[in-house]
Amino acid sequence: MCILYAQGFRYRGCELREEVWTSRAAVHRVPVAVGNQQLEEGGTMERQEEPQKTARDFDRLVQDSKQEIDTVQVTLEKLRGLSQDDKTENALLRSRIDEQSQLICILKRRADEFLLRCQALETINTELENQHKDLKQQLENQLKQSAQLEARFMDLAFNHQEIIKFKDEYKSQNAELRKQNEKLRRENESIFCKALGQKDDEILKLSNELGNCLKQCKALEQECNEVTLNLQRKENEFLQQKTSTEKFYLNEVQSLRAKLKESEDRCNVAELKQKEAEENRCHEETELLHKLHELSKEKEELLTLSMQRGKIIQDKEKDVQQLEEKLRLTEKARKKAEDR
Repeated sequence: MCILYAQGFRYRGCELREEVWTSRAAVHRVPVAVGNQQLEEGGTMERQEEPQKTARDFDRLVQDSKQEIDTVQVTLEKLRGLSQDDKTENALLRSRIDEQSQLICILKRRADEFLLRCQALETINTELENQHKDLKQQLENQLKQSAQLEARFMDLAFNHQEIIKFKDEYKSQNAELRKQNEKLRRENESIFCKALGQKDDEILKLSNELGNCLKQCKALEQECNEVTLNLQRKENEFLQQKTSTEKFYLNEVQSLRAKLKESEDRCNVAELKQKEAEENRCHEETELLHKLHELSKEKEELLTLSMQRGKIIQDKEKDVQQLEEKLRLTEKARKKAEDR
C-alpha cells in the first residue's frame, strides 16, 4: 500500500520540506487525501443514489488531484532552480521525485478507468429503467384486455336476460291461447255435442303435442339456466384470476426494483458480481415472459369458451324458433279441424 510522508533536509541553515510518494512491493490501493474526502481504488465504494452525482464527485476529485500535481510540479521547478552544489546533495530526492511522478501517472490512469466504469454503470441503469417501463406497458395492456373481456361477459349476460324475457312472454301468450282454446272447446261442446266427437280427439292429440312442446321448452330453459350459471362461474373465476395476476405483477415490479438496487451495489463491488446479477436478471425476465405467454394463452381459451357458449345459445334460440313454428302449425291445423 502506498503511503504519503514528508522528508525534510537542510541546506545553508534553511529547512525545505516536500511531500513525496513511496511504494511497497505490492500496490493494492492508492488513497489521495483531498480535504475531508478520500478516493480509494480497489476497495468498497460508497453507493450514490444517482449516477450523475457520482460522476460530478469524481470530476471534482480529478480536479483536486490535478491541483496536487500542479503543486508538485511547482516544487520540482523550485528544486531545479538550485545551484550545482545543491544538485549533488539532492540526488536521492530527485530519484524519489521520479517515483512520485510515476505514481501520479498510475493514479491518473486508474482515475480514467474509474470514470469509464461509472459510465458503464450509467448505461446499465438506463437499460434497467427501460426494461421496467416495458414491463409496466405490458401490464397496462393486460389490464385493458381484461376490461374488454368483462364488457363482453356483460353483453352476454344482457342477452341472456333478454332471452328469459322473451320466454316469459311466450309462456304468457301460451297460457292465453290455452284459455281461449278451452273457451272455444266448451262452446263447441255446447253447440256441436255429437258432431264434434271426432274433432275432440284431434284437439286432444294436438293438446298432447302442445304439452310435449311445452316440456321441450322447459328443458331448453333449464339448459339455458345451466349455461348462465356456467358463464357466471367462469366470470367469477376470471375476476379472481385477474386480481391474482394484478397482485403478482405488482410483486414482480417491487421485486424488480429491489433487484435493481442490489445489482447497483454489486456493480460497485466487482465486475464479476455484475455479470452474475445480469445473468440472474436475464433468467428472471425469461420467466416473466413465459408467464405472460401462459396468461395470454389462458385468456385466449376463455375467449374461445365464451364464443362456444354464444354459439350454444344461438342454437338454443333456433330450437325455440322451430318449436314456435311447430306450435303455429298445430294452431293452424286445429283451426282447420274446427272449421271442418
